[in-house]
Amino acid sequence: MEDTLLHTYNWYAQEVYLLNDKLVRMGPWARGQEASKDDFAIGFYSNGQPIKEYSTLDIVNLAYNDPKNIQVSSSHYTILKEIVGFKWSGHIRYFFEVKTHENKVISFNIETGKLRTEEDKKHDRLLDAVGHTKGSCYETYSEKTSQTQEEFVLSEEDFRECANERNSYIPPTPKGYKLYLGTKYEPPRLENR
Repeated sequence: MEDTLLHTYNWYAQEVYLLNDKLVRMGPWARGQEASKDDFAIGFYSNGQPIKEYSTLDIVNLAYNDPKNIQVSSSHYTILKEIVGFKWSGHIRYFFEVKTHENKVISFNIETGKLRTEEDKKHDRLLDAVGHTKGSCYETYSEKTSQTQEEFVLSEEDFRECANERNSYIPPTPKGYKLYLGTKYEPPRLENR
């Protein structure tokens, strides 16, 4: 069996991270003594296309309390202390983390390349809790219908009642969102109302 070329990129990088169709490219030590909009820091790509790219100045503006806290040598600088890499938030959601020289961990959504907010993290906790309890509730409720587990979709009210019966804590659905459970084998998701 021969290898098949999936994607090409018009850049070179010494350090990349790959997860399925997602690729994260890291920038090199940049020349100079301070962050610049012209120096590449980190980029997110999917299926050969860019999702979002950040300059060193972007990262310093987003994540540093004091821009002088970057690491500087006589000719180069770096804004990242450590590449943590891909992290798993449960179910099938992943994100990518790096650490600054101020020891602040920055977490990126690999689907959008955007920084994960506290709201994103709350959503992940809700979806993880749902994912842990969903299967057993589907088995209980799908037996009461003529639909197969692959077709049956449980309502949020029935799911929460089932979780309560199992003493499983499910955080509340955030205002402005609807919890979509899908079929038994679909990952749960939050949808804007």
